[in-house]
Amino acid sequence: MEIYKINCDDKFLDLMNQNIEELSKVDDNDMNDILQYNNNDCCYDNSYIENFLYDTMIYHLNNLNLTANYIEFWNKKIINTKSINNWHFDKDEFFYNKYRKFIIPKLTIITYLEDSDIPILIPRISHEDYLYKKFEDKTDFIMYFPKKNTQLVFNGGEQMHGVVDIIKSLEEKQEKSRKILVVNLWDDKPRGTDIESFIKKKGIVNLKLINDNKSNIIFKNITDETKSVINVDKTFFSFEFFNNLIYNKSFELKDDKILNEIKKLYIEDNKNLIVLQDKDYKSDEVLNKERFLKDYDSIKITKQIDYKNRFLQRLKIDNIFDKFTCDFIINQSELFAKNNNGWTTRRHNNYPTTDLPVCDIKNIYILILEKFKCVFEKIKHHYVFPTNTEFNMNDLFIVKYNENIQTKLEMHQDGSFITINILLNDNFEGGGSIFHDGITEYNSVGSGIVHCGMLDHGGKEITKGERYILVCFSDIIIKN
Repeated sequence: MEIYKINCDDKFLDLMNQNIEELSKVDDNDMNDILQYNNNDCCYDNSYIENFLYDTMIYHLNNLNLTANYIEFWNKKIINTKSINNWHFDKDEFFYNKYRKFIIPKLTIITYLEDSDIPILIPRISHEDYLYKKFEDKTDFIMYFPKKNTQLVFNGGEQMHGVVDIIKSLEEKQEKSRKILVVNLWDDKPRGTDIESFIKKKGIVNLKLINDNKSNIIFKNITDETKSVINVDKTFFSFEFFNNLIYNKSFELKDDKILNEIKKLYIEDNKNLIVLQDKDYKSDEVLNKERFLKDYDSIKITKQIDYKNRFLQRLKIDNIFDKFTCDFIINQSELFAKNNNGWTTRRHNNYPTTDLPVCDIKNIYILILEKFKCVFEKIKHHYVFPTNTEFNMNDLFIVKYNENIQTKLEMHQDGSFITINILLNDNFEGGGSIFHDGITEYNSVGSGIVHCGMLDHGGKEITKGERYILVCFSDIIIKN
């Protein structure tokens, strides 16, 4: 769940609001439509609202590395006592109502078009939690007081959410203005929706366009700067609390101390995103960092390795380089060796290899470093590196095994924490990388194996030909 500030030309936003108002008149109250999105044919010869929707979708999909095909959107203009405490999950209503099949969107984005003192609440309750009332293990919930020209981005299909008048700003039977534009992004078009309806409405109300109506939006993540945390005792998050919150339409937060703190943060400190959480709560990121450090220390320091340690696992990465690039690396290495007194054999003291440092071969050095950016990202993802963890590459070299000179490398440990081994050719017999658990890994040309260098491993003997590999030694730096 993230909060973004929309930085955009005020005139564009005003005209987009006019679009929304005009379209809403066609439906009496609120607009609900869907657009089809084609990444290869996205033009801006549309209304202001369409351009805003497309730019919003493109930014957030790219930011989260997601894909989607359809934009479902609707607007709301007012809120009253009937519409609060309306807890729900975003879903394909047609399938759910007819077949009880729960099909959810890829992403939900709520754009707030004005300030409001009636917040949306997200209590981190999944659909399964809701069905079976599994509320006992909950440790926090989130509330966001809408701020004009901001977006709330979250998975509305997986996370229950609803609007609750926490600070009691609504009087009995009172209405308040609360303008929002809601977007759900889908792979498949939700049933019961009509793509043509938006075009028809546009024709009816004759929306006027200008020559350049691109939104030129800049999205800025402001989650951290607008967020504040209230720590509470674990007993606060009881089954009764969540049961009352979800099923009691007239829910009231009866803890005056917490209520006053919420009011202070929102009204006096201008904190719109407020999180109530167990004072002993640890986020998934904190828990992962603790486990990561434990796994790291058990190998690097204590040498007491638990079978659950993540670094006992290896990662295979296919097609890091194509065959043409591998041949180029080999040819440039041999050319460098020919012009610079041959291959070295004394760069590593305990377990020397016949090798060349890549930093000396200028024709391939930058090329390899550029490709390793992607490799490092895959390593971070696979081993679930904590945020702000960096690699410190301390050696990058080409190794050459030859049937008549060096044919193998005995079991050993490297002087670095992470080792990357990429095969550059296949015109040899034998070979492979053997590991402490007895398993031998065989790469295809251009593909690599990543493993913890401080665990026993070796190079199996080749019996014919020459085997070239690209090896990287890297340590990791865990900041803070």
